[in-house]
Amino acid sequence: MWGSLKEFSEWYFFNTGDDLIGVPLNVPASPVKVSPLGLCEFVLFREGKFQAEFITLFAGKVIPKHSHPNVDSVDFHITGTGKSFIGRWSAPPANLKYGPLGNRMPIPAGVPHWGHAMTDVAVVSLQKWKNGVTPTFITDDWEDRS
Repeated sequence: MWGSLKEFSEWYFFNTGDDLIGVPLNVPASPVKVSPLGLCEFVLFREGKFQAEFITLFAGKVIPKHSHPNVDSVDFHITGTGKSFIGRWSAPPANLKYGPLGNRMPIPAGVPHWGHAMTDVAVVSLQKWKNGVTPTFITDDWEDRS
């Protein structure tokens, strides 16, 4: 149905308004995971190698530098304030932070990223799983980069 993450992203959000009302749902049998990092993941949609997850991060939590070697993703900021970093910095620039609501952050597979939630934060992560890896939860495809 979709050949790329961009096509999936456009299709997924074309079916909703700015407030995500009408978002397509295709929820698997076990859709929820709470990780020791303080993330709560809920799979909203999964079909083939494409997936949408609603992810929350509680205030004060820090997500260490990591990558997802088998997942291309784009994160859409829904609510909250915090800092999010992507790339090869040895120390995060102090002036980077989550953009306005609806801000999109593409994260290619294998690219390091990390973040800090100042308040409760929520994102929708649209994903394309690669290399024959079956989609589960984004934190299951985790490579520590600290």
